[in-house]
Amino acid sequence: MNFVCNRLKKVKSRIKFKDSICDIKPIYEMCDVVNTACDKHPLKEKAKCLHQSIISFYILVKRGVPVNLCIGVSTDIFLAHAWVELSGKVINDKDSVKNNYKLIYKV
Repeated sequence: MNFVCNRLKKVKSRIKFKDSICDIKPIYEMCDVVNTACDKHPLKEKAKCLHQSIISFYILVKRGVPVNLCIGVSTDIFLAHAWVELSGKVINDKDSVKNNYKLIYKV
């Protein structure tokens, strides 16, 4: 996982991000396409949220969208979750993930 995170940081550091996002609808649509594709993947039961988030993060960053890949853990029982944020708003999952998981890593 360390290799993947370092690679994503490197990709993000090389991108010139857009100054402003005029229309967020295509960003949500792209995340929906990625989530649907991951739902069809044969390994969908293994870290599905991580796969979806890494792919969405990579595609959006490459298009100049300043998103963050976030990884959090539950404080009640040991669960981990990954999601993507744009300006602090969750874009590939429900907003409640920010309340249910404590952020431990952000790219």
